[in-house]
This record gives sequence, C-alpha cells and structure tokens, in this order.
Amino acid sequence: MSVLINGCQNNFPYPEIKNFGCYYLTLCKWAELNKEFVFNESEIINNFERYKKLAWIGVNSWIKEPVKIINDLMKENKFTTAEFSKFIPDTNYFPVFYDSKITHFVLGKKNNNEAEIVFDGWNPSAKDRGLTPAILNPYRKFK
Repeated sequence: MSVLINGCQNNFPYPEIKNFGCYYLTLCKWAELNKEFVFNESEIINNFERYKKLAWIGVNSWIKEPVKIINDLMKENKFTTAEFSKFIPDTNYFPVFYDSKITHFVLGKKNNNEAEIVFDGWNPSAKDRGLTPAILNPYRKFK
C-alpha cells in the first residue's frame, strides 16, 4: 500500500517534505500512478536528498527541475521541458498549481472533458479547500 495518500504530508517524518513538499509528493504520486509501483518513505526521502544534492530541489523544497525529477522517478525520459511547461504530457495525470492564500500543488486527472483531484498531500479532502474541477480546468484544457 502506498504511503502517498491524501493528507500524508501533514505527518510525513521528514520536516522539509512535511512543511514544503506538496509539489515533490505530487510528482512522486504521479510516478506511482503512471508506473504502477509504490514508493516507501525511505525511497521518497532518499530521492529527495539526492535531488537536493543534484540541485534539482532548492530551499524549502522549491522544485527547480520538475522534468528531471519526474523522469527519474518514472525511470524513463518520458517528458520534455516543453511538454511539461504546458501541462500537456502524454498521460492522464498532471500536476496542478493552486494559489489562493497559499501556494500548493495537487495531482489532477482527466475525466472526460473535466478534471478531478486524485491526490492532495496536504489535505485529506480537497473539497474542504474549494478545489473543484471548475477551478482546475483553467490550468489544463482537455480535448
């Protein structure tokens, strides 16, 4: 069973991931869902530390190289910077930047011509914060 469940960030045993790791955890969950494997906490932490040494992650978990990270997590060069920056990778899943009173990332999924949140590391119920498909749609148009 995956440790990457909605709300897992709140109790994550590594302080920097717990406090600032929503984007990183979203990328990990995206890799899990696309490759059909699960990461344990040690793998998540070890990869995080390795990415920091490579300068792919900066201060406060700032993701500097999301394409390199997702390709490494998926163990293939699936995405390019151009695809990723437009959020149009060849997958049903995609990261969504959400900015209200905080900066936060969640994982969305295509659902016909709409979008739904499938992973929110910070909150067990995305609906509690008003994250709905209507809010997600401006970030990615589906055809």
